[in-house]
Formats: sequence, structure tokens, C-alpha cells
Amino acid sequence: MATAKGEDSSRKLSADALPTSTKPEKKHLMVAAIDFGTTFTGYAFSTQKLQDDSIICSLFQAEGFKSEKGPTCVLLNPDTTFSAFGYDAETKYMALCLEDKTEGFYFFQHFKMSLYKTKKLSRETKIKDLNGKELPALDVFSKVIKHLSEETYKQLSRNMTGITEDDVLWVITVPAIWSDAAKQFMREAANKAEIEDEDLKLILEPEAASFFCNIQKSCKIVKVDDTVALEPFPVGHKYIVADLGGGTADFTVHEILEDHNLREIARSDGDAYGGILVDQAFDEFLSDFFGQSVVHHLLEKQTHLYMEIQRAFEVKKRTFLRDSSWIFFRLPVVDFKDAFEACNVSYDDAVSEANAKYSGKAELTRNGMLKLSAETMKGFFDKAVDGIVEFIKKMRFNEELGMINTVLMVGGFSESKYVQERIENEIPGVRLVIPPDPSLAVLKGAVLYGKNPRAITERIARFSYGFSVARPFDEGSDPEELKITQNGMVLCNEVFNKLITRGEILKNGQMFHSVVMYQVNTDTALTILLSSLRPIESLVYKSTKEDPKYITAEEECEEIGNLIIRPPRTGWPSDSALLQGIIVGESELKAFAINLETKQAYVANLDCL
Repeated sequence: MATAKGEDSSRKLSADALPTSTKPEKKHLMVAAIDFGTTFTGYAFSTQKLQDDSIICSLFQAEGFKSEKGPTCVLLNPDTTFSAFGYDAETKYMALCLEDKTEGFYFFQHFKMSLYKTKKLSRETKIKDLNGKELPALDVFSKVIKHLSEETYKQLSRNMTGITEDDVLWVITVPAIWSDAAKQFMREAANKAEIEDEDLKLILEPEAASFFCNIQKSCKIVKVDDTVALEPFPVGHKYIVADLGGGTADFTVHEILEDHNLREIARSDGDAYGGILVDQAFDEFLSDFFGQSVVHHLLEKQTHLYMEIQRAFEVKKRTFLRDSSWIFFRLPVVDFKDAFEACNVSYDDAVSEANAKYSGKAELTRNGMLKLSAETMKGFFDKAVDGIVEFIKKMRFNEELGMINTVLMVGGFSESKYVQERIENEIPGVRLVIPPDPSLAVLKGAVLYGKNPRAITERIARFSYGFSVARPFDEGSDPEELKITQNGMVLCNEVFNKLITRGEILKNGQMFHSVVMYQVNTDTALTILLSSLRPIESLVYKSTKEDPKYITAEEECEEIGNLIIRPPRTGWPSDSALLQGIIVGESELKAFAINLETKQAYVANLDCL
């Protein structure tokens, strides 16, 4: 059992203090990024050269238009092999629906949100497709990443010759508010898609967006000679990054440093306030207007029709304005009547009843035109936009940082004029900065990050981190249920030995450590034998509290990994001094331990799954 030596806790080391030989960082010729979104996904690439600012983006095609991102949906064959992704997946699945041949196929959409919503994410976590059939989430994500990487390699081969998989550094974006388990899940999904750790980096989406916008000329500058020009944000400028995606809304505060470097100066925050909430509100309206049985029938038996309605709504959602009057959708009346008939519901009676119920708010005309009032449409946005506005207000009025007026809006949902109008009207004095193609800011910024990952110099710890240790029991203070006796000593078990405090500034490569003593259990001959030969398991925990005392649920603690420390060949001596700690990585943490007598070091990624 490891017992803490309090005087050595919370010391910091630099990365070069770790007494192990580390593998030199692999050099790459190209950087490729995948922005894996809830509703839309894309990839991009560029050369590794910093001065090369050309970024080539993916191109997804559907009938009548092209876009740099495609819908995040995947179609798998009955044997679970890959069939299609994006618009191709939608088109193929709609064709299968029309021919009534969907049996056995799997169609997944918006499945990224499962990583945020699942409380206890694991390698065995399963997700449901559109019809409720389940597959392991890790398999679905890895198949999509594999497809996107193959498409990237194809496009790379068309642009240059001789490039191999070994030449490419991959950067995958993740929301800032994701758990450590979700980040590890994405890394393992990429590994399963044959992207090795040495060829892979993860970046937080708001950081990627900030990277891209940091080189954009978004700020009006009056120079000493009274000339006016547009320049990037000046050194010292502080701004809120509002990354409004399909599933989540992420917020953080950045400050511009010299040489276009960035530092995070307020802990990232956010929640599931993405554009998908608007879609869900619209779906609930359809169920209430047409009846749940009819909508369920459309979803189950006429899926192609339901998908067409969703596509039409997506267009209306993006173009909706605060001062709009009525919004119109044309619905295929014949198909709708078939759905009502299949449910033994009178179409005419149901429509007449719905029009009366929604009088002045919504109406289905005789020629199949669905009319929605502006107030009804605004209601679809309310939950998402109300949450976004509250987060910006909270981050803007920061007592330590002072008033922050600039809000950098990125992500697909930030393109909504209505969302922009709501923020400007409800937060007086705020200045919105919206780059060209805000939905591509994260993707392009991820490529730039791959070229210069050390440009983000500081981050803020979202949790407190530490190890589980034992120490002498404090009568009257420590909980009785944590009292144990070993080697004649009365100890308090499951103590949170804190190394990193929630809200603390973290720098890449920084190491936090403490010295603990491992003692062989001498209670019996058997315990002496077992405890001297078996590996030590150091458990790592995080807590939402700044100063947790124990690793209990009451202290809001969660185990996020373990570190296995193997004994010397001759077994553990009666007392062993171990240095155990945490290394701050670019977007992830690693645990380490050092046997201070043998100098043997152990470094491991935290296993949160």
C-alpha cells in the first residue's frame, strides 16, 4: 500500500527531469485533420511547412450542390462492413427504403453525441442506428475514421506523388467539454482505423477555431500615421470563443500572445446546446401536429420521406431571420395520405384538427404547403439559444479578467443569422466576430495546430487530479469506514492526494508529482510473499471540487486510470520510495511513476475506458 509523504506533494518538474530515454518525436511531411462533427464532418490537409498556408478541404457532393462537409451519417452493410458515408449514405439508404430493402442494413446519424451523453463510456458501449439496432460504438467510429483517412490519402495522391501513410500527421478534433474517457475513445477509434499514436494528435475544437481565426484580419487597427487597416487580433487581446456546433456549444476565453501564440485564461465550459436541439424541437412539433403514430410510421416505413423533410428544414433553419413572417414547406400530399391511411387515421379530420389547434401558429394547406409562423420557428430555437446566451453572459462578466466584449463565433450553428441576432440583442455591448465559413474554422485550425502544436502555451485545468493513497488516520476527522490497519499502523485509506487543482494554469510538458512510500504487508507470511512480488497499482482520480479530501462519490471523484508499477526482480523491499505524478500533454494527461532506488520509470496514458 502506498502512503503519502505530505512534504513532497504538489511539486512541479519540467519534462526533461523524467529519468527515462524518450523517443524523439516523429517528423511528418503532411498534416491532415478530421473535424468529426455531430451533424457535419469534413477533412483537410496541408504540408507541414509553417509558411505554407494553403489548406485543401474535402468535397462532398449531393444532387445539385457541393460542400466541404458532409452529413455525419454512415451506412453499414448487413455484415457490418462499410457501405457509404455522408450524402452518399443518405442517398443509398433512401433508395433502399423506396425498394423496401433496408432489412439488415445499419444507418447511423448524429451518433457523435453518444460519447457526450453516455455517463459510463467504455470500449463495449453500444449505439443504436435509426431503427434501434445496436453495434459497438468503437466499431462504428473507427469505420468512419478509416473511410475518411482513405479518402484523404486518395486526394493526397492526386495532388502529389510518393506520399505514404508514414508521412502524415493526423489531427482529430474533440469538444472541449468532453470527458477524458470520450477523448481516449476517439484516440482508440483512430488506432483501430490504423492511425498510430505517434501519427495522431487530438485538439479541442475551440482551440482549433481560435488558431485559424488568429491569422485572419478581423480587427480594425488605427496606426500611428492615422491610416486604418484590418489586422489579426493584437497581442494582449482577450476574447470568448463560442464554438456552436451541431451537438454541443463549447466556450472558452483566449488571450493573444507574441508570435500568434495563444493561452487559455478561463476554464472551458459548455453543454449540449447545438443546432440539433432545433431539429429535435421540430421533430416534436411534427409528432404533435400530425400525430405520433403517423410520424412513427414515416420514420419506420417511409424513412426517405422523413429524411427529405429533415433536409428541407435544415435549409429553413439556416436562413431563418428574426423578422421573418411565415416559413413554408411543401410536403408530398400523396405520400402523407398513405401514411395516415396505414395508421387508420382520417387525413382530412387530422389536418383539420391540427390546423385548429395551431391556429395562427401553423397550418397545412390543401395543396400540401406547411406554414409555420415566425413565433413557432423561434420556439424551436429557444432552448439552444437561451443556453448559449447564458454561457456567454457568464464568461463575459468575469471578475478576474474584467469585461470581455469580443465573441469569436465559429461552428455550423453560428452561421444562423437568428442566433447572431439573439446574442447581439440580449447582450448589449458585445462584438461578434464571425470569420468567413465559420463551419470550417475548426477544421482548418486543426491543420494549423498540427504544424505548430506548441503555440497553445497554457490551459486551465477543468478538474482536480490526483492519486489514491493512504495516510495516518485522524480520529474525529476521517470517516470510520475508511479506517484500516496494516503493519500495526492505523491508516486512512482512499485519500485523494491532489496534484493538480481545478482552475490551475497548466503548461505543456509540466509535471506534477509527489513521493509515496510503498510498504510490504507484514501481517502474515502470505501477505509478505504476495505484496513483495505483485505489481503496485496506482489509481488516478479526478474531481470537480477544488480540494477533495477522499476519492469518494461525495467528493465528486471519478477514477480515470491506473498505472501498473512492476517490482524489481528480487521483489519489493520492506520500504520503497516511489515518485508518482501526472504529465500535462497537449490535450491529454499521462501518469508516471519512478522507483527512486532503481530509477526505473513507468509512463502510461490514463485508461479512462
